[in-house]
Amino acid sequence: MDWLIEITYTEHHKYFIDEQRSGSFALWHHQHHVRTINRGIEMTDILKYAIPFGPIGKIANSLIVKERVLEIFNFRKLKTTEIFGDY
Repeated sequence: MDWLIEITYTEHHKYFIDEQRSGSFALWHHQHHVRTINRGIEMTDILKYAIPFGPIGKIANSLIVKERVLEIFNFRKLKTTEIFGDY
């Protein structure tokens, strides 16, 4: 997948935002919020995305895209757990 994401805003030790500049989504706005907890750092995601092509895009989202987006976040959780351990 050809995808260009730009980090558009950061607030040190609080959050950062990435947004798609080119790629297959009509909209991709992803907030990564971080906070210190007793066991380390907790990250919470807020994602807003949209698929192009109107009603056809909505069907594609429910059949394919939504699951693929979840796979992205599951892969990240797997890798961060491999690197930093599980809490």
